[in-house]
Amino acid sequence: MKIQSENQVKNVLDTLFFVLEQYKWLIDSYVLDFYVENHWQRLPQSWQATFTSGNFDIRELSYLLGYEYGSKDQRRTVFPLSLLSLKSVSDILSISRKQSKTQENASSGLLENPKFRNLFTRHVKIKKRHEIDHMSSVCERLARKSRVHHIIDVGAGQGHLARVLAFKYGLRVCCVEKQDDLNAQARILDNQFLQFARKYLRDEDYKVLEAPHHLSFTISSDMDKNSLLDHLQNEIFHIKKDEDFSIGIIGLHPCGDLGPILLELFRNCPEVKFIAVVGCCYMKLTERGYPLSKHVKNQRCDKSKRIFLSYEAREVACHAAEMYQERLSQGLFDDLKIHAYRSALEKIIVKLSPQLKHSGLRSVKYRDCSSFPEYCEKAVSNLGITLPEDLGEELELTKEWKKVAIFYTLRLMLAPLIESVLLYDRLLFLQETTGDCESSELIAAFNPRISPRNHILIARK
Repeated sequence: MKIQSENQVKNVLDTLFFVLEQYKWLIDSYVLDFYVENHWQRLPQSWQATFTSGNFDIRELSYLLGYEYGSKDQRRTVFPLSLLSLKSVSDILSISRKQSKTQENASSGLLENPKFRNLFTRHVKIKKRHEIDHMSSVCERLARKSRVHHIIDVGAGQGHLARVLAFKYGLRVCCVEKQDDLNAQARILDNQFLQFARKYLRDEDYKVLEAPHHLSFTISSDMDKNSLLDHLQNEIFHIKKDEDFSIGIIGLHPCGDLGPILLELFRNCPEVKFIAVVGCCYMKLTERGYPLSKHVKNQRCDKSKRIFLSYEAREVACHAAEMYQERLSQGLFDDLKIHAYRSALEKIIVKLSPQLKHSGLRSVKYRDCSSFPEYCEKAVSNLGITLPEDLGEELELTKEWKKVAIFYTLRLMLAPLIESVLLYDRLLFLQETTGDCESSELIAAFNPRISPRNHILIARK
C-alpha cells in the first residue's frame, strides 16, 4: 500500500490503531509466559480447532507470514475467516517490506580496483556489508540532490559506512560516536586504508582522499545544538563563518530515542539539509521518542483512543519474521522448539522464585543440549538457583512445542502493523513540519531476510 500524503498517513494510522486495539491481548503477551499464563486458551475457539485438527501441517503457518508453503494442492488447512481477514488487513496496511531497486551511483573512479574493494569489506559481516552498500548509495544520491558535501554519521561505530562515503564517493564525513574505543579502532582502519592507497595511487589521486573525522560525543535531546554545529564547522571541517555550511545527517540503526532525536535535529536546524535514518531497538523507545507527530500525540490525549504500544509490542516489531518464515516452511523445527523450552523453564522459575520472572538467561541453542533438563541447567547457570530434580511436568509441556510456535507466529503476523505505526509516526512528524521540508519518504532499501529493519526514512529540505 503506497502512502504519500499527510492525510493518507493520518487515516492509515487511525486504522492501524483500531486493528491493534482489537488484538492488544496478543501483541502484549510474551511467548515465554505461554505456560505461565496459559496463552493458548486466549485464542479464539475456531483458531484453536483449526490448529489442533488432524489435517493441520505446521509448515502452513508460513502462509500467515506472507510466505506460502507448497502449492494450493499441497495445503490442506482452511484457515478461519477471521484469521484470513486479519492477515489480509496486515498485508494491506503494513508498509511494504519488499526491497526496492537501488540505482548504481557514480563513484570517484579511484577505488574500483578489487584490492580497494576488499579493504571496504574487511572486518565487516555480511549483514553490515549489505546495509552499507545500499545505505551509502542512498546517502550519496541525497547529498547530490541537496548539493551537500558534508555528512554527519551518528553512531558510526568503527566507521565502515563513513569510509565508503569518504573514499568511494568523495564526501567529507564526520563520525559522531560516544565510545572512545570504537573511534580509536576506526582511526586505525582509516590509516590502514590510506597506507594501502599510498602504494597504489598516483600522487594527484592520493591527495584528494580525505579520511573521515571522528568525534567522541553523545547526541542527546538536551545538548547544545548550536555549539555542536559550530564545532563541526570550525574545528572539524574548517569552514569559515561567512561561508555556507550545509550538512546531511545519517544514522544506520540508531538505538532507542536516538533516531527521533536526529529527526528533530533535521527539523530544527537550518544547516541540516537532508536526513537518512534506519530504525532499531523500538522496545528501548521512551515517551520522548514515541509518539513524535502532533496527530498521534493529540490522539493520546483522548482516553477513548488507545494508541499506547507496550514494551512487548515494540519488542516483537524488532523480530526477524522472514527468517522465521523460512524455518517454518522448510521444516527446521529444532530452531522453533527452543521457544517451548524457554516457556516451560519460565514456569519452573516463577514457581521457585517469582521475583526472577522474565530474568535474562544464558543463550542456549536447541541443538547444543541433549535434553530439556540439560537446557535448563545451562540456561539458569547465571541465576544461582537450584532446579528441582523432577522436571516431568514441564517436560510434558515441551511436547506441545507446536502450540508455542503457533502463538509466536500469530504475534509475528501483527509485527509489521506495529512497526508501521512507529515508522508512519516518524514520517508524519516530518510531513507536519511547516517550512521548507521538500520531501520525505520511507524506502525498503535492504533485503529483509538479511537485514530485518530494512526501511530508511529519508527527507530533504
